[in-house]
Amino acid sequence: MVGFYWSDDSVTWNNVPTEYQVFARQPRGFDIRPDALAATADLIAANAAEPFAHELIREAGHLASNAPRSALLIAFSALETGLKAHVAYLLKGSETLLAKLPSPPVQTLLGEVIPELHSKAGIKTEHLPLAEPARKYLTKWVTQRNQVAHGVKQTVDGEDLRELIRFVSDILYILDACRGQEWALAHLRSAHFAA
Repeated sequence: MVGFYWSDDSVTWNNVPTEYQVFARQPRGFDIRPDALAATADLIAANAAEPFAHELIREAGHLASNAPRSALLIAFSALETGLKAHVAYLLKGSETLLAKLPSPPVQTLLGEVIPELHSKAGIKTEHLPLAEPARKYLTKWVTQRNQVAHGVKQTVDGEDLRELIRFVSDILYILDACRGQEWALAHLRSAHFAA
């Protein structure tokens, strides 16, 4: 039998793992078009900070391979945080109320509440309410999130989870675009939104 072994004491020998998974993501280059540079300058001049929901979804992406259940829960926290922040943007002065109340289901926010608020504010987007396939996809993941959160489901498929993280990230970018950050639409990567 041939194998690879390692030891830290030359007495006890252990098998070297034979299966490895490596995930790589090609980062986007810098957009140096004049309009992109102007948008960046505007964000800097406004002393804008990265929205917390974007930080959370990035953390979920980092955890997806090694702690997929945690990544799933954080991905939904990112989505809920982003949706509440968007509602607060649309309903000035509602921050305290939104901070103290539990979130309505994300499907309700994306399918009813936010589209109605957009309509009243004159905001148009082709992405909300979610198209039927995207709505079903989200509902499937809400069920999985609930099962993980309540200990019913013990495993989460990593590759499927990475697509969910892209999906949530895309929703956050769509909400950014609805707030006037048109550049955000260039970052859509999910199969549900990317062209």
